Amino acid sequence: MSVISGLFSGFRHGAVFKLADGTYWLQVDDQVLHHHSMNPACNIHTMDDGQFLQVDGIDGMVLVHPLRQVIESHIKGKFTGWTGKSTYQLTNGQTWQQAKFLKKYVVRYMPEVLVYTTMHGTLMQVAGTTVNVRQIG
Repeated sequence: MSVISGLFSGFRHGAVFKLADGTYWLQVDDQVLHHHSMNPACNIHTMDDGQFLQVDGIDGMVLVHPLRQVIESHIKGKFTGWTGKSTYQLTNGQTWQQAKFLKKYVVRYMPEVLVYTTMHGTLMQVAGTTVNVRQIG
């Protein structure tokens, strides 16, 4: 038994779940469920066809993959979304540049950032958006 750290807002493809034990899990199936709760109890079940996240109080499970070497940081200063070539410096000193085209306008000051690698490349998740990125510094 474990706990999802912080706000759980449901299931959607590409959602990242941080558990209290410090592990991160990426939802890889297409199930969508809107559900909000703080720090819900959960279990990771290993079966023949993969690993599945089950959250207490929700029927069913979603297929997840573990994420390794997740970087947690914040954007240094103002985040204004993605322009296709956006570059952002993180408070940990790293600099990341958008690697695939996406335009999305979102404004936040020093938002939390997750950077992780999947079979689709290195992704940055910030302010409800996820884009491919590459480290440039």
